[in-house]
Amino acid sequence: MFEDIHHFGITIRDRRAGAGFYAGALRLPALAETVSSGPRAERVCGLDHALNRIIWHQIGDGGVETFYLPRHRSAPGDPGDIRRPGFRYIAFNVDGFEDYVGRLEASGLKLPRAETASGKCALAKDPDGLNVALFDTGKDAFPGRVSSLKEIGLVAGDPEGYEEFFDLLGLWKVESGCDFLGPVFGVDAPAPLYGHVRLICLAGAALPVPPRHFPAESASAPAVPRESFSDAGVKHVAYSVSNIEAFHKRCLSAGVQFLFEPTPVSGGSVIAYFLDPEGNTFEAMQLNPAMRSIAVAAGAARRAMMDFSVRAPRVF
Repeated sequence: MFEDIHHFGITIRDRRAGAGFYAGALRLPALAETVSSGPRAERVCGLDHALNRIIWHQIGDGGVETFYLPRHRSAPGDPGDIRRPGFRYIAFNVDGFEDYVGRLEASGLKLPRAETASGKCALAKDPDGLNVALFDTGKDAFPGRVSSLKEIGLVAGDPEGYEEFFDLLGLWKVESGCDFLGPVFGVDAPAPLYGHVRLICLAGAALPVPPRHFPAESASAPAVPRESFSDAGVKHVAYSVSNIEAFHKRCLSAGVQFLFEPTPVSGGSVIAYFLDPEGNTFEAMQLNPAMRSIAVAAGAARRAMMDFSVRAPRVF
């Protein structure tokens, strides 16, 4: 079953603007930029002649990876439209919230704020319009920083099948609702939290219901994600697993549609993409323990360097 949430995968339309936001404004430690091409990239992205420029941002034991595909144009549209099915926001926990959000506001970003029973939060948008929610941990830190992944918001056209799907993955219901959807996003809807996935069901909304992908009626039915990998916005949420071959076998027998079977990637990890009931992509990862430890240490070192660059002018 799924263990820990590991990362959000996000496609961006403009490489420079994306780096300026995630590494620059949000100050997420960027560890590496790699280029993936050839048959493996085509398989993972589901695109012919795929060229994928990937930047990895380390956050604690996980992170965020951004994808830029210069050979494939992103479809027009707003990836943060909360009234459309799909992944519509990502959320981070923030230490030193007031300092962190204050510096973002001082840089010219507009961040609507709200204070709920869950605590303080603020909402930013990336250059393509994806919602990025920031939640106060209550911990002091200078300078303020993103400390961990909080959750991802998934809007469903029809919640049928999701509880069975999440149960199969080991994403248990940890909250039955939330108090920030209205103040932050202006919507009122049931929104239980399964693991780190917030399932948003807009009551009475006439949402388009995507084709159903779980449980698959036939193993021979084509597995096609609801959105192209090249379209801007969240492309997947990834979780670690201890035995990806066993995970793949069990989920496949239960009717989960995989985009590809477990595949080794650079760094020694093994990954597999699969679809939820409405065709949104999830990722399972069996991580290389040595590379995982190196990434955590490198991320902490990079974070310390970034923090020093903010502290130094006040010290000297």
